[in-house]
Amino acid sequence: MFDVPTHPAHPALILDDRVLDYATVAQQRDQVAAALQRDGLKPGDVAAICAATSMEYVITFLGCLRAGVVVAPLGALLLARAFGGDDGQRPGQSAVH
Repeated sequence: MFDVPTHPAHPALILDDRVLDYATVAQQRDQVAAALQRDGLKPGDVAAICAATSMEYVITFLGCLRAGVVVAPLGALLLARAFGGDDGQRPGQSAVH
């Protein structure tokens, strides 16, 4: 899985003009994992993620994996089209259900 390398300040995620280093990604991933566990999710449980492509999406995905939660990624645009609306997400916004 995603581990902090020898140089934690090196870029891990780059999206447009945003850059997150390995240490920051690992810290945020662990925060997501802890929140999922506090909310009662256990290893083997399934979490559906429906969000636009973003750094938050990646961190949420990694947090699920860290918590042992199975990820069911749902395409926000495809779901929006299926229900006749826009994707319901502002840039950079993500949700875990």
